Amino acid sequence: FIISTGSHPLIPQIEGIEDISCLTNENIFDLETLPRSLAVLGGGPIGVEISQALSRLGVEIHIVEMFDRLLFREDLEAASILTDVLTKEGIKIYSGKKATKFQRQGDLVAITLEDKNKNQLVIKVDKVFIAVGRVANVLGLELEKAKVKYTNKAIEVDKTLKTTAQNIYACGDVVGPYQFSHMAEYQAIIAVGNALL
Repeated sequence: FIISTGSHPLIPQIEGIEDISCLTNENIFDLETLPRSLAVLGGGPIGVEISQALSRLGVEIHIVEMFDRLLFREDLEAASILTDVLTKEGIKIYSGKKATKFQRQGDLVAITLEDKNKNQLVIKVDKVFIAVGRVANVLGLELEKAKVKYTNKAIEVDKTLKTTAQNIYACGDVVGPYQFSHMAEYQAIIAVGNALL
């Protein structure tokens, strides 16, 4: 067996999030009209890519990143250059801040941002795009019955992509550590080869 069930966007438990209609990478391309303004939660590759694309289409963008800089896993110099470009293009960046509350105010969403010193700031936007990570699709698989160890982040595998069960392998987003299609393809080749040979 090879488990390749993928992942889904992580929707953080923030007060009021259930009262707004969040966008993710799975539904943003279904929009028939662009919002006038968009808050992007998450300054990683997906958040930054969507931010720049929509900004160039005329959407007012606000990126909220809880770390002190965008693209915190990437090279500092490259991330700094990109941050400068985004700022020059009119994108507002709120680094070192996290969203703590959403509140609908008419057609807008008021988002309370908080820094590490508990200082608060409120921004108002038309829509909210969530790009704070992904969760492995493991619920409902009853993997414990097959003695496959897992968390909500990933199925545990060895270097051959074999799980803790002798005849079960796993690959792609459900394994991580990088949840990209090219990584899933690479892992699938390894898993199939090891499972069959």
